[in-house]
Amino acid sequence: MKIGFKNLRSLKDTGFHEIRSLTFLLGQNSSGKSTFLRAFPLLRQSVETKTKGPILWYGSYVDFGDFKTALWDKTEDKTIEFSFDFKLAPERSNRLYYTGPNSLINKMRKYREIQFFIKLNSDKNNSTYASEFKIIINDFETIVKIDQNRNVEILVDNHKVKAENIKAYNVMNGFIPQIVSIAKDRMYLGNHNHLTKEVHQIIKKISKIEYADETIAKIISTFNFDSNEALFNSVKNSDAATKFSKNVKDLNIDSLVFKELKGIMLASNIAYFVNVIDQYLSDTFKAVSYIAPLRATADRYYRPQELSIDEVDFQGKNLALVLANFSDGEKNRFKEWCLNNFDFYPEATLNGGNISIFVNFRQDNSTTNLKHNIIDLGFGFSQILPIITQIWNSVENNNSRQKKITKIFVIEQPELHLHPKLQTKFIDALINVLSFCKSKEMDFKFIIETHSETIINTVGNRIYSQKITADNVNILLFERKDSFTDIIQAGFNNEGLLVNWPYGFFEEL
Repeated sequence: MKIGFKNLRSLKDTGFHEIRSLTFLLGQNSSGKSTFLRAFPLLRQSVETKTKGPILWYGSYVDFGDFKTALWDKTEDKTIEFSFDFKLAPERSNRLYYTGPNSLINKMRKYREIQFFIKLNSDKNNSTYASEFKIIINDFETIVKIDQNRNVEILVDNHKVKAENIKAYNVMNGFIPQIVSIAKDRMYLGNHNHLTKEVHQIIKKISKIEYADETIAKIISTFNFDSNEALFNSVKNSDAATKFSKNVKDLNIDSLVFKELKGIMLASNIAYFVNVIDQYLSDTFKAVSYIAPLRATADRYYRPQELSIDEVDFQGKNLALVLANFSDGEKNRFKEWCLNNFDFYPEATLNGGNISIFVNFRQDNSTTNLKHNIIDLGFGFSQILPIITQIWNSVENNNSRQKKITKIFVIEQPELHLHPKLQTKFIDALINVLSFCKSKEMDFKFIIETHSETIINTVGNRIYSQKITADNVNILLFERKDSFTDIIQAGFNNEGLLVNWPYGFFEEL
């Protein structure tokens, strides 16, 4: 998956950047790293909360203020844009294959890669709404423009589609507004019958005859939507109906009739494209786990609560409750994993009606006979334990459906108060997790904001020793230029050496 932003705080125009298994964000303070990283929990709180608009600027995880606060103050068009480039798994893209009189009927077989762009604007009440979104599939570009009254205009490859009484509303818990048709004072969501009348009209116009619905469906079944050229050739060479076939022989790819036919066909399916893309993005960002940089300080005792908790919160405040809720089997597996990776493990024990977190240290290869309350240890333990607990818990509880969804961990400054040796162990643990997930066909990704030279050097060393490959690692270097952020794409070569790396970079941090 690739992601990009325009006019989001200092992120004037990032272009697309790939989120790989390990993606590191580096740069000076106030260089735009946190904006890029916190856009992920921003999207999570937006898709998991009922909202009137596409973005919840202030929520459970992060606070971007409001639209005006989040907008780069030097922009002229006054819009914020989120962009995504991704591939759909076959089981997701197959959802688009449906039957009906204006159906594509499996004719977009190469439909897997999608680029999606959504522009956000604000109305007179400073409420955020989507003013435009663009979908690029194969080489078809569909743009949906939305005014402040939610009226819709659709363009396909810059050709305006003749379709009336269409609006767009955030009617569900989704990121993208749904396409809604207005008819006789009622509204209904677009479906496979969306714009059927208009599709029939253009085919009848070309054929110069009143074909029955069954004949029109037969004509459409010959169309190939793999590309503009494939569609044009399939239309021109269609032999499904005599009159239609005769009247398309002299068309060329720039003919107005072909543009009208292509436009209405793509527009008639826009509701389904929106549904599939919105579901993919919602699933992806609901699966984001965010660990903030200012994690909770440790307490000697915690009050037990009768709550079922399946996730460490972004500040680690509920760590004791998560540990206490582990089953005996989970406790044993977590203990083994921690000892293998860190030579210690945490446990929550009931102490006088309260819960205490103890950290057990391995003394030799077989015993863990040093045990301390977390408050009696260095501050670094209260900072690292929420991170490693949440990572293990997510791997442990990844069910069969979630295996098909990318799990993204967004972590700010994991190195806080950690000795370099423990920073190295942390990176080794992440690499082990990625290897395990790959063996189980689970897609886990880590986005890490860091100032640690130790972390970056450890990754290079592990590439050299073939623990992880260079193409699984991405490094984004953030540099503030006047009023906006410039992002430099860096990384490693196959020998673990940094490439496209500015001289003396760490000296500037």
